[in-house]
Amino acid sequence: MTEYEFVNEEETLPELLKRAKRELELDGVLPVDTFVALTLLGYDPETLEEN
Repeated sequence: MTEYEFVNEEETLPELLKRAKRELELDGVLPVDTFVALTLLGYDPETLEEN
């Protein structure tokens, strides 16, 4: 099990990125679980770009 699967094993990376983009546009902030998942996957939670 990877760190990401622990957060939500049914959501794919493209779905996570799409949801994160929508959350940033609507609220301007990411939920903690999304922030952690992106960070563990090597993505910058502010830009949604791979580091």
